[in-house]
Amino acid sequence: MHDSKLIEIGYFLSRRGKDAPPPELNVKTWKDAYLCFYEKLNNGMTKENFINNLKNFRDHFDSYLDNNRIGWLDKDGKPDKLPERYQAFYNILSKISDQELWEYLKGYANIGAKMNSKDLFWKFDVSTFRLLGRELITDRITALVELVKNSYDANAKNIYIQFIHTDNKEKGKIIICDDGFGMNADDIESKWMTIGTNSKRKRKFTPEPFNRRVVGEKGVGRFAIDKLGSHCRILTKQEKDNNINILTIDWQKYSDSHDTNNFQEITNKLQYKKFTNNKSGVKIVINHLHDMWTNYDIDRVYKEMSKIVSPFKALYPPFNIFISATQYEKYKDNTLVKNEAIKYASEKLLLDYDLDTDMQQIVAFENNELKVKEVPIFDFGPVKFQLYYFDQYAKGNFSKSYKGAELQIDGIKIYRDGILATPFAEHQGKQDNQRDILGIDKRRWSGFFDKVSSRDIIGILEIKKDLSPNIIDATNRQDFIDNQDYRDLKEFVITQIAELEKYLKYKKSKLYEKVNQDLEDAKNQLDNFSTDLKDFKNKLNKQQNVNIDQEIKKLENTARKANIALKQGLKQQENERKETDRKESMYMSLMSLQTYAMEITHIIKTSLSHIKQRAEFNLKYFNDFTQKDRIKKYNKSIMVEIDKLVTAIDFMSKYTRSDSNWEEFNIKNAFDSVFNAYQPILEKDKIDIIMDIQHNLTINYNIILFEDIITNLLNNSIKAVANTKKKKIKVTATAEDDALTILFSDNGIGIPQSERNKIFEVYHTTTSEEGGNGMGLYMIKTNINVAKGTIEAIDSELEHGATLKITLPFKR
Repeated sequence: MHDSKLIEIGYFLSRRGKDAPPPELNVKTWKDAYLCFYEKLNNGMTKENFINNLKNFRDHFDSYLDNNRIGWLDKDGKPDKLPERYQAFYNILSKISDQELWEYLKGYANIGAKMNSKDLFWKFDVSTFRLLGRELITDRITALVELVKNSYDANAKNIYIQFIHTDNKEKGKIIICDDGFGMNADDIESKWMTIGTNSKRKRKFTPEPFNRRVVGEKGVGRFAIDKLGSHCRILTKQEKDNNINILTIDWQKYSDSHDTNNFQEITNKLQYKKFTNNKSGVKIVINHLHDMWTNYDIDRVYKEMSKIVSPFKALYPPFNIFISATQYEKYKDNTLVKNEAIKYASEKLLLDYDLDTDMQQIVAFENNELKVKEVPIFDFGPVKFQLYYFDQYAKGNFSKSYKGAELQIDGIKIYRDGILATPFAEHQGKQDNQRDILGIDKRRWSGFFDKVSSRDIIGILEIKKDLSPNIIDATNRQDFIDNQDYRDLKEFVITQIAELEKYLKYKKSKLYEKVNQDLEDAKNQLDNFSTDLKDFKNKLNKQQNVNIDQEIKKLENTARKANIALKQGLKQQENERKETDRKESMYMSLMSLQTYAMEITHIIKTSLSHIKQRAEFNLKYFNDFTQKDRIKKYNKSIMVEIDKLVTAIDFMSKYTRSDSNWEEFNIKNAFDSVFNAYQPILEKDKIDIIMDIQHNLTINYNIILFEDIITNLLNNSIKAVANTKKKKIKVTATAEDDALTILFSDNGIGIPQSERNKIFEVYHTTTSEEGGNGMGLYMIKTNINVAKGTIEAIDSELEHGATLKITLPFKR
């Protein structure tokens, strides 16, 4: 809360203070302006530290506000991107007036002078209501997770998630149905329709016999529905209620409400209908979907739902999640969500605690083995920690049994009282931006080959709310609130992983020894075989009395032993080679520049040759009226060739700088940057953009090349949909295994099966009539190859058109 308030005040100082401090503070110097807030917000800091901190918060916003100060700049001299938390406050506070901003913050200022006062009450307008929803529920998968948690809190045994014709967002619908205790009319009015109601905070456990720890305490479930679609009907009843309650909400009315300032003035219809069945539960029907849901999207839902309930905590009564999708064969029937990844692990750690002795188990690598030891329970509380490591062999076995399900091997999840607390485990903040909130992958830059990644392990860390009260969910569900207990908990996890890594390193060294011994044994067996063969030959030459069968069996036995020893040694060597190749592939990012230089040289030579031929003709026949049409045609051709040259040289210029501009950046921000630049064209051509990118997904890559890839893909799709009636372009970006996966789709002219392998060649184009020159996809593939990535044309995920699948490794 303390840092949040300082960020808000930093925004106020930046916005209201121009050549002098904000006039509301009635001071002349910036030092005095900062000290106005010291008395109430110093939090134990010295005045000097407080001034420096508050100035730092102010400077963050200076680059984005017109106040005659420069603020923070990046290395290119452009305004530095605001951290995610700062951006959230900026989005909200920029929508209120100067007077409202001061009224909101003046209670934290001590400005000495007496003031007249009056009591004020909060007003909550519609735009803020919708904005809060977007900030609290960051993406549609999180929205579904929140609704499933609501069903868990309602003592549901079974929850059914149905995707009905969701490949068409206008006609499709999503139904979430459970058999929990349901709501009566009073519950709907006083609890569900009250934002942030504290009914669950007062009631820590659900009714007997379930006695589940309540997990949905933020009161944001209604925002989850808004995230999925603009219209919903909620049908619910309790077991002894003779009425079924039907609540209808049209979120579009909130968007269209220009005259109504207060969202409380917008009506939502609640109806009652006679229904004497003794069943109870809730059924939510969501229409007018904001996004289409492809088979790939529903696979992601399955993956995330499989993590909700800890695979190590047997719930009784059970909590089963079923998924069905009418349009996809895989989900035709109700598919029970399961998580069975751990049985394939090659190594495991199981740590527990004992409250009677106040001791916590930890693991330590001692005397060449992992030993479980006991230490006093840490300040952050007792934990059950179960860690499973998957080597390449284990991953291979898992993939064979669960096609595509290897995506479940994705780091450590934290469960509170048996239910997942962090759906996507993605950290916020540029400095620590990693794909997991614990920063496991960040460590790999030091000792890359000896450290495991979040894609090598599955970890379940079990905590209890009563025993770890300071491990608190952040409101957006993507992390925990930063405090000392949380930092100590992360340090505990990293330390335990480090002990596992010491053990794995030792095992590898022993494996090398065994490989060398196996090969030495094979050499000795072959030497013996050679000796026996010579003896056998000599006996035959001397025509001694030889038992041929016995001698041959002896030779066969020696050969068999040599063969076994060789195979074992070679197999281990091959496994190690594959593992090393895999790591080097991730570690080494850049391909040789020579290959691409040769390609670019070919392009330039070819274009210059065409320009020279056509220019010579035009010069020769410039005054020949009979050649007028040909000269015009050649002039146009010269311009096309010049465009190719410009594209090639620009690409080469960016490529040669590609090794010096690698940085970690937010994937969604990069897509938004390009798509926003094309917004006028997209609106003019009436192209529907569907963007589904995991929240806070980051990658270490050259941002110039990355945005170049997006630009070329978008240009291609715009050309491809030129003659399509209802134009669509869809982008999906997710974290899968050790790589970022992007699906870029459009419902345009498509790519014939026979052309799929040719489209990445120089000058090959399927959009020549729309201005394509055959350079774009070649440039895209080259840029992707720089990072050891891949691109391929796959079956379209839309009803028709094209889908390109791109994978980029997370580590260079």
